[in-house]
Parts: sequence; structure tokens; C-alpha cells
Amino acid sequence: MSSAIDQIAIEDLEPRPMGARDVRVRLEASGLCHTDASVLSGDIPGERPIVLGHEGVGVVEAVGSATTRLSVGQRVILSAYRPAAPALLLEGAALPV
Repeated sequence: MSSAIDQIAIEDLEPRPMGARDVRVRLEASGLCHTDASVLSGDIPGERPIVLGHEGVGVVEAVGSATTRLSVGQRVILSAYRPAAPALLLEGAALPV
């Protein structure tokens, strides 16, 4: 979490209530990329505080009632990047490993 330019803190956050199409993933690994570094430095403006890191891998812990392609216990890769091949795109940006 970043609350000021060039400042970063690791904090526990309470997740919002699950929506029908939401998937909750327990992250096992995540990284900060150049985009995150640009947000942190202020080169890309954004509201603060902000949760950085949009790439990762983990295990699905919960799924919303309208989620049909992912299930609890499934390992997934998370990314803001959506592949061009529709067959690879599942719920949002969570892809099975």
C-alpha cells in the first residue's frame, strides 16, 4: 500500500464483501512492475492510499454466486493483462495454472 509519493507500507486490509462475479485469491507471490514504480514515484497520478501489485499467483479461496469457471482450491495467475485468445480468458483476469 502506498499512501504518499515514494512511500510504501505493508498492511493487512479487510476485503470488501464478495460480489456475485468476484473471486477471492490467497496470494502466494506478487510483484511490483514498472507501472507500479511509476505510480509510486508519482509519474502516473493516482488516488492514495493505493494497493500496488497487479500480477501474482495464488489459490482461489472464495467465488461469487455468478462465477462459473473458477472454483475454490484452484491455482490461478493474476494479471491486469488480458490475453487476446478468448479461450484463455476466464473470470476477469484470473487464469488457471
